[in-house]
Amino acid sequence: MHVDHGHLDVLARHCRDQEQRRAAALWPPRISRFYASLIDRDDPDDPLLRQVLPDGRECHVVPGYDDDPLAEQACRQDPGLLSKYPGRVLVLCDGPCAVRCRFCFRRHLRGRAVSGGSGWLKSVRQALIAYPDCHEVVLSGGDPLGMAQDRVRCLLAACDALPQIKRIRLHTRYPVAEPSCISADLTASLAAMRAMVVMVLHINHPREVSPELMRVAARLRQAGVHLYAQSVLLRGVNDQLETLLRLGEALADAGIVAYYLHQLDRVAGAAHFAVDDARARRLHAAWRASASGYLVPRLVREVAGRPCKTPL
Repeated sequence: MHVDHGHLDVLARHCRDQEQRRAAALWPPRISRFYASLIDRDDPDDPLLRQVLPDGRECHVVPGYDDDPLAEQACRQDPGLLSKYPGRVLVLCDGPCAVRCRFCFRRHLRGRAVSGGSGWLKSVRQALIAYPDCHEVVLSGGDPLGMAQDRVRCLLAACDALPQIKRIRLHTRYPVAEPSCISADLTASLAAMRAMVVMVLHINHPREVSPELMRVAARLRQAGVHLYAQSVLLRGVNDQLETLLRLGEALADAGIVAYYLHQLDRVAGAAHFAVDDARARRLHAAWRASASGYLVPRLVREVAGRPCKTPL
């Protein structure tokens, strides 16, 4: 799926010191034209800019932060597939992300997704058949919607054709960072699915719930897609009660269910985004006390080897 990344200038004007350039070399920045338009270019502390701007602290070695914080390599059963949870198989698609989040927990696991070469679709289908107890396919990446649309539709159809699959879940940032990617053809394909289609959107800040995203969300809901949002609690981005309250309201206005608020996965290069557990619990408790329950996601951490998210 083509995305215009010609607006790296919004990062370049704030990425000037030597350590920032080293961080950019380690994890090259990527930002869509649309997401760049949401950023206040004159504010070096803009919460959207912070998520995508290389930071010299990414080069620091911090104990407890490593390249594979969720030990996903140990869960790989087939090339590009992860079996982490009972009844579910996760397919790592090779579609590029619309933006590269500086706190991405897979930033060091590049080149290990489903190959786009000859026979890739057959390989995925055969691998899924090998899991007869799998009732849900989770498409992640990278970003599944970063693939060419014909590949997305073929992959969806291949999963939908397996009778044991009841649900197909897509984890994506594209409707947030490049809403135009949700084409009429893709929406029609999703509407025609036999299996229940769930789309989990990565949304960290209320300003990411743009009017364009709201229009896309309305079309997806009309197509029968169930929309959820998961967020990461990030220092300097959304670690204030007022921001979280506005995020919950914005998601409700867009018809998106607040699902998870994740504590940061401890990936190397992201320690400066961490919010300590005690403060996270206080923020979450204050959020629950200040808003209707359905506006507040569950506060969780993913712990390697555990069969489900761990509530805090």
